[in-house]
Amino acid sequence: MVATLWAILVQLHPTSAAAAYMSGQCLQFMKSVPKALVGMLAFMAATAGPSFVRLALQRPGRLFCPRVRLGRRAQGGNKASAVLANWLGDEAALRAWTEHRREEIIPQLASWSLVRVRDFVPQPVAEEALRIAEELAEEDWRQTAPVEADDAVHRFRYRGLNETGEAFNALQKALEGLIPAIRSAPTRAEFRFGRYGPSDFIDTHTDEGTYAAFVDDPSLYSRRIALIWYLTKNWTCADGGVFIDDEPDCVGGGAEVVPRFNEAVCFLVPRCHRVSPVVATDRFRYSLYGWWYTRGEYIPPWQRASVRAAKLLSFG
Repeated sequence: MVATLWAILVQLHPTSAAAAYMSGQCLQFMKSVPKALVGMLAFMAATAGPSFVRLALQRPGRLFCPRVRLGRRAQGGNKASAVLANWLGDEAALRAWTEHRREEIIPQLASWSLVRVRDFVPQPVAEEALRIAEELAEEDWRQTAPVEADDAVHRFRYRGLNETGEAFNALQKALEGLIPAIRSAPTRAEFRFGRYGPSDFIDTHTDEGTYAAFVDDPSLYSRRIALIWYLTKNWTCADGGVFIDDEPDCVGGGAEVVPRFNEAVCFLVPRCHRVSPVVATDRFRYSLYGWWYTRGEYIPPWQRASVRAAKLLSFG
C-alpha cells in the first residue's frame, strides 16, 4: 500500500523535492491511518487527482472523520441559527439594514457599476455564515464539472442556501428583500454557498441564463442581478481565486477583487467576469453567491435590435 501511494504521489509531483516532501507527509500520515483506509486513499488518489491528495494529507479529518465533522456541523448550525434568528427577527434592525443597503447599491447598479460593499452584514452574522459553511460535511457539497454550464466553464463546489435550515431560508428572504423589483417586475432570489479548493476556477462568462430556476414554479426566469458575498478571512492575491471583471468600458470595469471577509460584490447581468484558479492548497475559499431573477426572458437593450432583426429574417 505504501509503495502504491508513494508511486502515485511521485507521478503527481514529479520533481524530486516535491516527491520527497509529499512522500514524507504520506508516510507520517499512514502511521495513524488503518491499512484499509490507505488502500482507499490510493485508489481515490489515482482517480481523483492532485486536489484530493493535497486535501487528504493536509486535512485528513475532513475525509476520514465524518462523525466528528457532522457533530461539529450540528453544533455550529445551532449557533448559527440562533445568531441569524436574532438578527432576522429584529424587524427594526433588519429594516434599517435593508434600507441602508438599498440606498448604497441600487443607484450604482443603475449606472452598470461593479458595486462593492464592505461590512455587508453585521460582523456576528458574517462570522456565523462562515462557521456553518466551514462545518458542512464533505458530502453536502455538490461538485460542479469542468464543462460548459450556461455560458461558463467552471469547477468548484456549492450548496443551496435553502438546504441549510430555517434560519438560512430566512436569510435568503432577507437578501431577496434588498431588491424586491426591477423596473416594476417582481424579483425572486436564489443564493448558494460556494467553496473553491485548489485549482478551482470559473472561466470568462456573463451569468446570463433563462430557465426554470425554482422548483415551485415551472415558469422561466432570467438572471438580472448577481451577488457574491465573500466569507473567507485573510485571503490574499497570492492565494488565487480572484474575481476579475472583464468589462473595461463599464463603471468599475477591469477591476480585480481579492476576496475580503464580509465584502459583497453586486452587478447587473450580463457582465463578463471570471475567477482565477485557486492557488492555495491549505484551505478553502468560501462565499455566498446567487442572483435576483425576474419572470420571463430578458434581453439586454443593446441586444434587442439584433434579436428583432433575426426574427424578421426568420420569417422572410
